[in-house]
Amino acid sequence: MINKNPASALFVLRLGLAFVFIWFGITQLQHPLQWISFLPGWVASLPVSATSFVLLNGLFEIVAGTLLAIGAWTRLAALLLSIHLFGIALSMGYNAIAIRDIGLAIAALAIAVGGAGQFSLDEKADMTNSA
Repeated sequence: MINKNPASALFVLRLGLAFVFIWFGITQLQHPLQWISFLPGWVASLPVSATSFVLLNGLFEIVAGTLLAIGAWTRLAALLLSIHLFGIALSMGYNAIAIRDIGLAIAALAIAVGGAGQFSLDEKADMTNSA
């Protein structure tokens, strides 16, 4: 019989999502010009260049993904990442990439609702505050 351990499952989900966000963030910092074609048209009306927008987005994904990985400010990081992905999916229309992003957004939303879980800095902080 399979050992049921929701704390481990949440930890694996958090790490998996964090890996995705950190990887995409790093690739955006390394190769921003390759990502410009994915930007929606409204980005051109912003007071920053498309390249700067990609770089800022990459930085956001690395920081939020790292917070998710270590379980610090997890609910906030997961909520922001979920909103971010829903926005990306909506801007892309109905296609395979948008459907994938909706699935990832729902997974991030589940973490935002459920919290970081047992293996996290958030949990350690709660234990310290309640002692």
